[in-house]
Amino acid sequence: MPTISLGIIQSLGLGMKVSIMAEVLVGNPKVKGLGMMIKNYYNYVEMDYVLALSLIGIILIGLLDLTLHLVKKKIQK
Repeated sequence: MPTISLGIIQSLGLGMKVSIMAEVLVGNPKVKGLGMMIKNYYNYVEMDYVLALSLIGIILIGLLDLTLHLVKKKIQK
């Protein structure tokens, strides 16, 4: 069980990172996701917005990992 829960936690975090990068590379302009917003600001050379959105993405992924880690600890008790 600990190995399975660790795999779930790691795969969700990695999945979020991959989905943001997929939006950056081949995003649909009709869908306003975090990756598409980063791409648009990067194209207009507004690096302060790119940095801010990147930090928001890092914080969101960190919060998801932390939440899942706490849930895993609570289940193991």
